[in-house]
Amino acid sequence: MVKNNETSNYESAVNHETYDIDIMNFDDYRELCDAVDGFRKIGIQDEESYQTIIQDDRTVFLDTAQYKVPLLAPIEYEKMYEKERCQAMTGKGNVMLLAVPLEQLENESEVLFELGDDTAVIVEEFVPVDGRSEVNEHDVSRLPFVNVKAIDFKNPELTRYPGHENAWMAAYRFNMEPRNNEHKEYMGGALAAEVREAWSDICAESGRSPVPSDTSTGTFILSTEELARRPDIVDQLWEISQFGFGKVLGNHHPVAMEFNKQFFDKQIIANNTTTGVYCVDGEVVCFGFLGLDMKNNEWLNENSHVMQNELSEAEVNRRPLVHFHELIGKGRKGMGYATHILNTLFEATSRTGYSYSVFFESTNLSSTYIPPLIERNLIRSGEMQMTSAINMIGKLSYWALVSDRQ
Repeated sequence: MVKNNETSNYESAVNHETYDIDIMNFDDYRELCDAVDGFRKIGIQDEESYQTIIQDDRTVFLDTAQYKVPLLAPIEYEKMYEKERCQAMTGKGNVMLLAVPLEQLENESEVLFELGDDTAVIVEEFVPVDGRSEVNEHDVSRLPFVNVKAIDFKNPELTRYPGHENAWMAAYRFNMEPRNNEHKEYMGGALAAEVREAWSDICAESGRSPVPSDTSTGTFILSTEELARRPDIVDQLWEISQFGFGKVLGNHHPVAMEFNKQFFDKQIIANNTTTGVYCVDGEVVCFGFLGLDMKNNEWLNENSHVMQNELSEAEVNRRPLVHFHELIGKGRKGMGYATHILNTLFEATSRTGYSYSVFFESTNLSSTYIPPLIERNLIRSGEMQMTSAINMIGKLSYWALVSDRQ
């Protein structure tokens, strides 16, 4: 049974009598959501937000046999979304997140729930990677709602890319190895020191400075420690990320991929990471952020088969599994320097002697150019070569429910 507080704007076809049922605790809630076998976490992702949501009068609960579970949660509490953007994209003032997996709702078909006219519900749905679900026909009949219709978040600039028009996030992977350097088996441990040593050797051989100055032009690889000492560079990286993810990739997409400055600062100087930057006259215009392990990915569902397969495959084959978090520039001109960053990162990682498994995520928009860019530069690289094609291994679609009352 669905129930919500009396102050809510929602209308339900069931009675709102009070039941003495406990609200599901956060750990059990995450277990429920993470049971959905997808590479990315869905629903409410951190406990602080969860505790706030269950106290909010607007939250709508689903009553199961044992617990009340948040069904619809105010969108502003989940860091993956930006309220104002979702309001603009849906045309609704009251935007909620469907906080339970669609699979859970299929067992609640006897419940009939009706949305208010000014309400939209963001839906997260894993779909087959072969694109079979890339259609504008979402089966709302399996959901416990009446008089609703589905709307897609379309990017009109992507009509020439079939399958990319609607908002989604995908996971990709590929393998690469050094072309000429001695190959070594990876036995574990932090890679940051080895990459830093390789970069130092490159700089010593070429007579260049390993860190940028106020007038530098060129590519540099910066360690966690170096970035921590240069908050001015971190601020420049945030500005690029905020614009690129928020204004470009975030256009026509409900997910706030740039999160916030506090989260960005924490992530960019996390342990075992490295960042390639391209500067023009001392100003960063493009950067690539690489996690040299998979420990800085709190939004990924590590229990999913997709992620478990990646981790086990890399371990069995003695390859580091790295996460290419970002490759982004200051506008289109800035992205023109991405090749320099990729080539420098390829050269440094090649000198470690390891073969690598690489994981990255990409939106429906960035998927039109990031995979081809990486592949093209690896084909041309004199340092690293691909040993497997870039393959999409997971896909999370985003759409919305709105009232369809006549």
